[in-house]
Amino acid sequence: MNTLEWNYLGLGQPRAVRALHHLIKTNKPSRVFLMETKLRNQECGLDQVKIEVAECFLSGYARTFRRHSWKLLKFINNNSDLPTSFLGDFNEVLDVGEYSSSRRVRPWWQTNNFKRVVVDCELIDIGFSGHPFTWCNNFFSSYTKRACLHRCLVGKNWKVLFPERSISYLTSTHSDHLALLLKCGKKQDLGSQKRRFRFEDGWCLYEESKQMVEKA
Repeated sequence: MNTLEWNYLGLGQPRAVRALHHLIKTNKPSRVFLMETKLRNQECGLDQVKIEVAECFLSGYARTFRRHSWKLLKFINNNSDLPTSFLGDFNEVLDVGEYSSSRRVRPWWQTNNFKRVVVDCELIDIGFSGHPFTWCNNFFSSYTKRACLHRCLVGKNWKVLFPERSISYLTSTHSDHLALLLKCGKKQDLGSQKRRFRFEDGWCLYEESKQMVEKA
């Protein structure tokens, strides 16, 4: 089961729609999570795509909105008996090393609230492959900012349910955010699989087995 996540403001532009179609065709996701498009499905160019599309928005840019988001994340996690996963753009980093700026260093205390809720909820960052930064301010001048804002946080039950999992950041020249691809597979229930019976000639060396074969 693959999930494609992309934060793209202005997705209705023709070249952006083509880029999205290319990502879907190449990665064949079963779910697509689009953020901050401010558009309807038809305007995104997805009206003829045979795929389930979900659009959500949770976190904000201001620190006050982010604190509300952490409370909401904690509430959802603590009030659900289902395996939980949180995927998307959190507008925050977990470590100061996930932020790069040509002007200033990110204060450590800005990451503390996010880090605290991850620890309190016992969530696990499943890691990634690809570029270390998922967002850039796109101003290629003396003042450039980059950060790893996108990630997937999962609970212990989800991790057990999907032992095969990976996160990839997909490069795109059409947005200031990289697309994120989550691949996950369920654990095979070996106990429920039927095993094929095979007769071994060596069993006839035992008298009891020989008698059973003759009766059959």
